[in-house]
Amino acid sequence: MKSLAVLILLALIGIAFAGWSAANGRKPQPIAQPVVAPAESAFAATLAGAGLVEPAGEVVRIGTPLGDVLATVLVAPGQTVTAGAPLFTLDDRATRAQEAVALAAVNVAMAARDEARDNAGRADDQIFSIEERARRAFGLVNATALLEQAAANLAAVRIDLDRRTVRAPRAGTILRVDARPGEFAPTGRLDPPLVTLGDLAHLQIRVDIDENDAWRFQAKAPAEAVVRGNPALRTPLTFVRVEPYVVPKKSLTGLSAERVDTRVLQVIYAITTPSMNLYAGQQMDVFIQDSARAP
Repeated sequence: MKSLAVLILLALIGIAFAGWSAANGRKPQPIAQPVVAPAESAFAATLAGAGLVEPAGEVVRIGTPLGDVLATVLVAPGQTVTAGAPLFTLDDRATRAQEAVALAAVNVAMAARDEARDNAGRADDQIFSIEERARRAFGLVNATALLEQAAANLAAVRIDLDRRTVRAPRAGTILRVDARPGEFAPTGRLDPPLVTLGDLAHLQIRVDIDENDAWRFQAKAPAEAVVRGNPALRTPLTFVRVEPYVVPKKSLTGLSAERVDTRVLQVIYAITTPSMNLYAGQQMDVFIQDSARAP
């Protein structure tokens, strides 16, 4: 009897707990509020898109024309460089050895040319036959050609030596460095590139407009960009150009319902407010007035 009473008590406790759990489960869960309120458009009808801040001259992804081991890296992120400033160098020991060989060949060819010139000068004497004069004149021409060939070979080696120092194609700020001494630097298009360069004096924003909404876009429509995380930071935009080729969308949110085959029209705007503490590569919410749906 005592065992039965214990079982009945446990059963009643289980039923009560199940009822309590079911009652609490029916209560609506509070909706989590966002840390920062989402940005809102100031236009009555809006065409929205995601924008990516970039230098006005666009980002320059610098590689190397020759695949070899990196010898030195001469720049760091945030450093300002001028056009032609050295960025990094490749191992040049073998090329310098070739330069020494080519220089020695030039010296030998120069000595041979001088000797041939002296011989051709003495051929004007009456003691030499016509055939000997012609032979010595031909020797001078041949020695001169060999000297020119040796000089051209030396110039080619020095050009190859100069190519082992990669320089900035224009002035700007080093945005990123992905090169370290001792690593092998391959040629071709690299992702990420060895050095990323951009002019941060003037910023622009590249806006992705969904291909389904591209027909609604008008270049003269007012537009503004909002900083993510602070909707109060806004800046008007000035239209620059439209990239005429629709490209696959690269900026994805990661949602399972998002289509990855979407193509977008890219529109370039200039940022007119310079003191917003923006960074290249930063995303912003962009709103463009939609005159096609405006009341």
